[in-house]
This record gives sequence, C-alpha cells and structure tokens, in this order.
Amino acid sequence: MIIQRWSSVISAEHGAVSPADGGASLLLSIDQGTTNTKALLVEAATGSVVAVGSRPVGIAFPAPAWVEQDATELWQATM
Repeated sequence: MIIQRWSSVISAEHGAVSPADGGASLLLSIDQGTTNTKALLVEAATGSVVAVGSRPVGIAFPAPAWVEQDATELWQATM
C-alpha cells in the first residue's frame, strides 16, 4: 500500500499530522495511469510535498489488438 509506505516518512519528518491536534491538513492526489499508479501527498496550506509514491500495474494482451488490466490490481496499487 502506498499510504503504508508514506506513514514512516510522515512520522519521521513531520510528526503527527492530525488537523484535530493542530497538525497539517494533507491532500492526497492519485494518478491512475496505464502502467503505474502514482500518488502525491502535500500540505494543504503550503503546497509542500510530504511524500510521493509510484507502483507499477500490469497490462495483459489476451489477443491481437486487445489490452486488459485487472481491476483488483489497480485497486490494490492505490491501497
């Protein structure tokens, strides 16, 4: 999971980031492309990048001129 990989970055570099505790509000942007799922986490107030991540996703070619992707794999790449 991309978010799980970010948790150590957030904790180590920024401490607790809960808006309820006066921490930063964060925005998560996810770009689901054909070959990769990319994500960007930024502080809402400053636009500072907190973390980035990318995970490849597979493409299947079951027949000539056909292309398929596994929806479960796409979902898992974002989690």
